[in-house]
Amino acid sequence: MKTATQIRPNPVDPKDAANKEYADSVGGGGGGVFSPPEKWHKLDVPASLAPEPMETLVSQTFNDIQVVRAGSVTGLNIRLTANLSGGTAIATVTVNGTPGTLSVVLTSGNSSGRSTQAIGIDLFNPGDTLGISLTTDGSYAPVTLDAEAWMELT
Repeated sequence: MKTATQIRPNPVDPKDAANKEYADSVGGGGGGVFSPPEKWHKLDVPASLAPEPMETLVSQTFNDIQVVRAGSVTGLNIRLTANLSGGTAIATVTVNGTPGTLSVVLTSGNSSGRSTQAIGIDLFNPGDTLGISLTTDGSYAPVTLDAEAWMELT
């Protein structure tokens, strides 16, 4: 059986000068930074997609996760199976189905992107649900790409 330290890396020591900037950015210590055990995806992403919830890969019942503790969404990552040849794709975090502030915009020539933000912007409370929505414009191409996304919580 794995111990807690084997499951999650040790917290960043805020006294270590090399890690100070990172530790400060995640609330002084970084021990509470984690990615939930869920990823979101969308197969054959179409052009002109209105904001639509991405499907979860672990849960077969819900397209969002219900959190146990209060916190903040502090990171978002998305990747496609190949580079975009046109248009844009936007992944946005959602809290209780409402779009948050944190998003990642992919443009032509890119297949992945990430974004981070400070603690305290996209807040959630125990029992809230978190998800990721995807939007594309009319010139998004090719429409045969699959997307996968995940988030970081603090």
